[in-house]
Amino acid sequence: MIRIKDKNLNKALTMVLDEGEAETITLALEELADIILLDDYEARRIARNYRLNITGIIGILIENPFQNIYIRSPQ
Repeated sequence: MIRIKDKNLNKALTMVLDEGEAETITLALEELADIILLDDYEARRIARNYRLNITGIIGILIENPFQNIYIRSPQ
């Protein structure tokens, strides 16, 4: 299980985002993620401000329709 280290950032993000989106962005920054999966408009806007590389479900289906996709999610 991956734990969030920057609890202050996560708390600030949860003021404007749902917990899941806030954790996704926080972990992406901490883990230096190559790409993150976000569909929520506001979450995508904030992630772009952090210069994160974003895709959504549709983007995954278009780019990788026949490939195995591994997605690591916090639990």
